[in-house]
Amino acid sequence: MEELSGLRIDHFIEMNFEGFATMVDAMDGLPVCLPEAMKDRKAQLDLPAGEQTVDGEDALSLARTRYAVGDGSDIARMGHQQRVMSAIIQRAKSTEVLARPDRLYGFLDAVTSSLTVDPDLDSIPALASLAQTAVGVDDDQITFMVMPWQAAPEDPNRVVPADEAAEVFSRIRIDAPMDGSDPTRSADEDAAEESTEDTAAEAAETDADEAPGDSPVTVINGSTIDGKAAQVQQRAEDWGFTVADTSTAASARQTTEIGHDGSARAEATAQQLADRLDADAVVHEDVRSGVTLMLGLDIEDVLPAEDTAAEVPGTDAGEADDPAHDSGSTSGATVGTAGTTVDSVDLCA
Repeated sequence: MEELSGLRIDHFIEMNFEGFATMVDAMDGLPVCLPEAMKDRKAQLDLPAGEQTVDGEDALSLARTRYAVGDGSDIARMGHQQRVMSAIIQRAKSTEVLARPDRLYGFLDAVTSSLTVDPDLDSIPALASLAQTAVGVDDDQITFMVMPWQAAPEDPNRVVPADEAAEVFSRIRIDAPMDGSDPTRSADEDAAEESTEDTAAEAAETDADEAPGDSPVTVINGSTIDGKAAQVQQRAEDWGFTVADTSTAASARQTTEIGHDGSARAEATAQQLADRLDADAVVHEDVRSGVTLMLGLDIEDVLPAEDTAAEVPGTDAGEADDPAHDSGSTSGATVGTAGTTVDSVDLCA
């Protein structure tokens, strides 16, 4: 990892399969909601659809499955495993395992035999201190992601870091957020830029030559579904929008969002695009130019069926959707959608 990322790894924790199952059992199971039944004979997985609490063995099978999610590849499984780990973190917090010393020490005592750690963490008090520090980290400050990758030039069946991986590791090195924000900017700088953007927006509103609704759209695939950006591009163009570019996000996004640069034309385009989706999209003014459509893990629910999509005035309806290869994608996880695969594991309410 150090050689690949250029980062100094100060501490590490490795957990074997037995430890994973023991960890879940120590939290009295993991509540999950499955939209469909999941079966994978090789992973010994057989779970019904709906709300349920799985024990350690079933949680391990859920995390290990390859053939019940995506296209059966290891990379497809990564995104699924991250969602399982996210559910485990929420479970640990909801049961106060990390916050209450009595539960925490019992929990660590149950799992330490299955852990391999560095010398500085080789004791229950050291692990307890680390866990109690983690309690103060908000869920929205925890980012799960797959390193941006691309097919290896010498072997398409293998992958190598994409150019975007360097940016990811760079942000980790300087302790910067993965959302692209600049941690070194002051509040005064942000206020000055916001004032400039407001002035530009007001000027745009008075520009008679700027027709609302024709701002170019950039589609970014944060859904982990291969080819989804190209598919959405085709749908958007069928609706009458102009798609300038497609790309792949460095990490998966939970929800589909729409952003614009604050101009009247971009705001109008963003709102028209939001009206096209089967869910409320978040329209915000933090995009440098035009409109950005960030596809999230919920895109299959957000994107309307073709036969129910309304027609944009001045365009032809009924054109066939072309789920083409996402030629603009250079990184991200590959997850297929064929068959009855399930791409999400959520905590039950």
